[in-house]
Amino acid sequence: MYKIAEMMLFSTCNYRCGYCNFVLGGDTKKKDDLYQYKDRKYIDSIVSFFNSISTTDVKWIGHMSGGEPLLMPNYNYFVRLMVENGHKVALNTNLSIPIDRNGWLKHNHPDDYSCIIASCHQQSLNNFEKIYSRVKTLKDAGFPIYVRMVGHPLFISHMPDLDEAFRKIDVSFSTNAFYSPNYPKAYTQEEQDTLLRYMRSHNEAIGLGGGLSMEGRVCAAGAKMICLDLSSRGRGRVYPCVSSASEDNCMGDIYSGITLLKGYHSCLRRDNICSCPDHFMHGIVPDMEEPKRLQTQLTSYAPSIYDSWRKWFAERDIITRFHAAAPQGTAFGEKNLQLPSATLLAKQGRMVAFPSYLKWRKYQGVLDVLYSNDACAVKTEKVKFDYLFESPSRFLRSGFYMLSYKVEVGIGGVTVGIQDEKGKKWIASQNHSSSCDGQIVFTLNRWQSAKIVVANYSEMSSHSEFILSSMKLIKLPAYSS
Repeated sequence: MYKIAEMMLFSTCNYRCGYCNFVLGGDTKKKDDLYQYKDRKYIDSIVSFFNSISTTDVKWIGHMSGGEPLLMPNYNYFVRLMVENGHKVALNTNLSIPIDRNGWLKHNHPDDYSCIIASCHQQSLNNFEKIYSRVKTLKDAGFPIYVRMVGHPLFISHMPDLDEAFRKIDVSFSTNAFYSPNYPKAYTQEEQDTLLRYMRSHNEAIGLGGGLSMEGRVCAAGAKMICLDLSSRGRGRVYPCVSSASEDNCMGDIYSGITLLKGYHSCLRRDNICSCPDHFMHGIVPDMEEPKRLQTQLTSYAPSIYDSWRKWFAERDIITRFHAAAPQGTAFGEKNLQLPSATLLAKQGRMVAFPSYLKWRKYQGVLDVLYSNDACAVKTEKVKFDYLFESPSRFLRSGFYMLSYKVEVGIGGVTVGIQDEKGKKWIASQNHSSSCDGQIVFTLNRWQSAKIVVANYSEMSSHSEFILSSMKLIKLPAYSS
């Protein structure tokens, strides 16, 4: 018997999808998250953790996600160590990394994998022949694989051709709902109808209605499933599932160990809405699992659920509801498939002037601030999510904006973002517990008075120390690919 571990490895990625939070927050460019995997002792500690919560009869499937997991140093070593200890792995990948790199095909065997989900994005379409060839190579080698594309409205016209191309090599092409501030609620009936024709499992259709209403239902997250945040910011903390990964639900970490929950319980999300496909695919939520259909999807071209999804919903009394706030995605990504480079954006955009740091208001909790040209070095006392600085407010026109900056984090962490004039709502923000060149792309649908805010993000440290520099706010032109 295998239980499921959602492994959030890092945010680093070589793609720049306009609808990805990691891209818009600048996290995909962070390479420091990769460094810890260069130390095999860190990988040993991950596998040792899985061993500590296993028995002779119960092992784990480590489902790796990112970012792009194939950027992980010592990837082959990790897979081999997992398999040697009786576990398996699964993989979400954009397949942009050559699969013969570092002897991948030589060191990885189809029996080691429960599934490979090849995600298709705009960059995949730009390099389709290479991606298609890699899918075929993995299929021919016997790996359980299918291709999945996010149901972005601008992708729908490509789906018939993609479906036919993968049908020719007996590989399933599937789609799932697009999440953003306005989607999936904003899908037209025609768009929903088209997407249903390219869904291969019935539970994929749940996403079109937002998510499964968990009122009166139970879940085995934390018992049959866990989520590991293995990024440098996550520090190996463990949660019942990715959808409930909040401080209140933290079960411990991979170093101190955890105690698994027992049996089924009510949903741990405050809104009682489950939109995670893994919960349905693996029976974490009872009556949702479709093992035969999933097996077909992983080994051959599976039929559409278009003619049967209504009956499947009715038999299980499925009710869907929309999240009050989108669990992922941004308004910028609703019209933009790719984010161009920061250099290109800066050339295309128009600088929006804010007063310098010296004119910013400093809040209680800051022990020391040193200014050097356009940079400020900050040391704080132990505070959590308290505002440290804010710029004066100014009116911004409607449109797309990018806030770019450089932050060097020594201790603790920092949140950078844009708030409304009264400071009651974040328009866009990003947390940083490690140094990076940050980018936050956000949308204003109307003229609005807003201000730049820097807040403390210290959770476990006695105080925070960071340097913030090179901050620019740029109004972007409309951009799509």
